[in-house]
Amino acid sequence: MAVAGRVIISSQPNTCVSKTYTALGAGKYQLVLQFIGEAMFMSAVAAVLAVIVMSIMLPSFNSLVQKNLFMGLDQPVHAGALLAIALVCGLLAGSYPSLYLSSFKPIFVLKGKN
Repeated sequence: MAVAGRVIISSQPNTCVSKTYTALGAGKYQLVLQFIGEAMFMSAVAAVLAVIVMSIMLPSFNSLVQKNLFMGLDQPVHAGALLAIALVCGLLAGSYPSLYLSSFKPIFVLKGKN
């Protein structure tokens, strides 16, 4: 939900980008792919950063709670689940802004109207 909220809030500056691409002749399909691709890229970067931070902080957390927890990303099921979660978050977070921003009509874009 946080990723989706962040993408929706940050989609306002993308209005100018989508208007420019639409005026230059980009189709709705191209705009949808671009915005979903950007959201999926941000989600993948966030997942990688989360794994890095978790691997750095896990030994300290283990000593704090006096447990022996581990990430387990060497198991294909866990790595696949992380990848699936990142992809689904990116897809869901990018779907609303991409479908909304790609719905602008080129004639209204050129006239400066939404």
